[in-house]
Amino acid sequence: MLAGAAVEVAKLQKTLQDSQPELERTQKQVAETKIVITRENEDAQEVKKVVMVEEAEASTQAAEVKSIKDSADAELAVALPALEDAVKKVKNINVNDFYELKAIQAPGPSIVKMFEVVAYMFKAPKPKKPTDEKKKAVDPDGYFEYAKKELLSNPKQFLN
Repeated sequence: MLAGAAVEVAKLQKTLQDSQPELERTQKQVAETKIVITRENEDAQEVKKVVMVEEAEASTQAAEVKSIKDSADAELAVALPALEDAVKKVKNINVNDFYELKAIQAPGPSIVKMFEVVAYMFKAPKPKKPTDEKKKAVDPDGYFEYAKKELLSNPKQFLN
């Protein structure tokens, strides 16, 4: 039995000796792989640092964008009912009122200002200033005369 064990030990020592070069190659490959993994981990840590900074910046920007969006939504919630109200009022305008406006000889300042605003909205060229002293007194920049000639000549089209 001891002799059999000695033979087995001898076989195992021979196998170990034969495997020694393979074991050394494997150890060398493992050491090289560890070096590569260490370098890749270091590179990954650098990338991770950059990504963390960019993520923090992106989070800050996302918070700013959300704040702006919330503010815009709040303003829109106020503006939409006002727009709906304005649309309703425009739909209730009577075309005959424009014919009456056209017949006015001496418009009040609010009428002149309203037609000045309309001219700006339509991007109309600046009208000629009136030369008649009476017209100059009530319509110094000529917006009412412009409105009578260009806008109130066809009230239905103007309303549309």
